[in-house]
Amino acid sequence: MAVRKTVYIGNIALTAYLLPKGEYVLSSNSITGAISKHRKNLGEFLESKSLEALPCKDWKLREIDSIPVAGRGTNIKPVPMHIAIAYWNYWNRRGNCHASALIEALSNGYILVLLDNAFEVQRSASEREQALTDMLYPHATADVQQVKAEMENYLRELEKQLTSVIWQKVSQNEQLTKINQNLDNHAKILTTENKNLAQQNANLAEEKEQLQEQVFVLTEQNKEKERGLELWYDKTRWAINMKQLADRKIEVLEKQVYELTNKLQATHRQLEICQETIIRNAQAMSEQILAEKQHKRSRKKLV
Repeated sequence: MAVRKTVYIGNIALTAYLLPKGEYVLSSNSITGAISKHRKNLGEFLESKSLEALPCKDWKLREIDSIPVAGRGTNIKPVPMHIAIAYWNYWNRRGNCHASALIEALSNGYILVLLDNAFEVQRSASEREQALTDMLYPHATADVQQVKAEMENYLRELEKQLTSVIWQKVSQNEQLTKINQNLDNHAKILTTENKNLAQQNANLAEEKEQLQEQVFVLTEQNKEKERGLELWYDKTRWAINMKQLADRKIEVLEKQVYELTNKLQATHRQLEICQETIIRNAQAMSEQILAEKQHKRSRKKLV
């Protein structure tokens, strides 16, 4: 069963656990929380291929058995200090100020002193120095050849990755070169099109001027036509007035003709009557003259 204590490095809270065998361990929450990271970030670090994660490649968080915490009714998965040191060093190299403060406090033994005081662990100076060495360099007694082989394998893997990245960059550069060539071609095409558009704009401007001149001419012609229409309207109105006057004169003349016709008809009837009277008078005179002639003959015979 582990015992839980929290110590403070400045304003950084670090929760640690003391195992029955006297070893200090941490939890994934305390490791990541101390530098304001999500707890899953530790697992992502351990599965990465970063140089800092290389000493931790054989350590799997999901394979660690949970242990109970005294007086809290909870369990934790104990994480050794060297895992936390590798993780903090990774973020220290990437500018995390909390990780930098933790690494500095570990290096000068300040965190070990805080933990010993919190858990009331008594050590001599030499024991504390050895404990700090074991905390910082847990693999110091490991086989040098094994570490060298692991480093060579890591470097070979890194070389492969770099080679792959270089070829990707070369391919990307070739693609960028093609893209630049295409862009240059498009730029030339656009330049030509811009020139054509400029020429078209000039032509359109010239056509616009010509159209404006034509519009001006047509406007003047329309004005002339309007003036001509006004004159024609005036003449038409005068002609209508003259026609109306002529119609009135014709009506007067027609009345006069009608009256003259009536007078002529009356005169004609009078002439007919006079002619009949003259004929009758002439007949009467003829008969009288004939009668007088016969009377004269009769008298001559009597004589």
